[in-house]
Amino acid sequence: MLRFRWLLPALCLTAIGFDAHADAHDDVRDIRRGLMPVRHELLGYTDRHEFVFRSLECADELGACHADVTTVPPNGEPVEESLLSFDCTSHDSCAVLPDEVAEEFVLAETRVLSQLPDLQGAPQVAVPSSALEALVTGPVTVTVQTRPTAEPGGHGVHTELVARAPNGAEVDIATISTFDGEVEDARLEAAYRSTDGKHVAFVVLYRPGTVCWGPYDKLAFVVVDTAKARARLANASGLVAKRNGEVALARAAFVQASELAPTQAFAWYNRAALSARFGDTHDALESLRRAVKLNKKLAVRACTETDLASIALPATKEKLLRCGAASSTE
Repeated sequence: MLRFRWLLPALCLTAIGFDAHADAHDDVRDIRRGLMPVRHELLGYTDRHEFVFRSLECADELGACHADVTTVPPNGEPVEESLLSFDCTSHDSCAVLPDEVAEEFVLAETRVLSQLPDLQGAPQVAVPSSALEALVTGPVTVTVQTRPTAEPGGHGVHTELVARAPNGAEVDIATISTFDGEVEDARLEAAYRSTDGKHVAFVVLYRPGTVCWGPYDKLAFVVVDTAKARARLANASGLVAKRNGEVALARAAFVQASELAPTQAFAWYNRAALSARFGDTHDALESLRRAVKLNKKLAVRACTETDLASIALPATKEKLLRCGAASSTE
């Protein structure tokens, strides 16, 4: 997660947009032409499931121009290697990029890129919002959402990456940033999927504290474990389907959630309850056993679960739950 402690002035600029395959020479040329680009490029994907990006962020009126190589691990903090950090205000304009600064930029890029591990390709997803594969409840839509949060000494906003199912179920799959500003303009710009499909890297473009749209002077990168994200949404969409009376669809969603993320206790528990309702005692007991092994508190909850209580209690279930002992301690 990125966390920023500065506010930017409210300015309306002209967005330059995405420009892949640029290097330091291209960046210097465009900066000196006054284009002030904001762009990124995926350099590749490591065998440790990290995505490596090269980015350039310039905004003359905001007084800064930065270039970085950023390594983004799954569910971890990005690590940045600075290629360029130029204070435009001390030179009248970012377009006045001194020769020595440009030369250092080129040398830094050469050095950092030469130290990168072997990288695999990771194809870009044509529609970033559909980067996660569909569930049994339907297609998954990924969006960027901001929400206010109270911060010491002021108010701020969180930027979250949210996955949504067609029946309205939503789960946060990543926290991208926290700002001290009152307004945050953010959008999902790009997504890249690893060749094995296990991870997706999302790119978010945003500006904090602005009253107009674009351009975006900051890029954020986050990598999501696709199985875990889809499992959480499958479980949530199963609960919505169950409330809507679509019990067959709900059970299918819980089965999918438990298969996608076998360590998700509540997916196994919900699967057990609906398997019991459908008369599949074997699956109900096995799913309940898996749930209780992951979260022992679910044993107590199962003692009063209507769907689980409706099946005959063989000795294996009595031993598993110890309902009498659990109830006496409540």
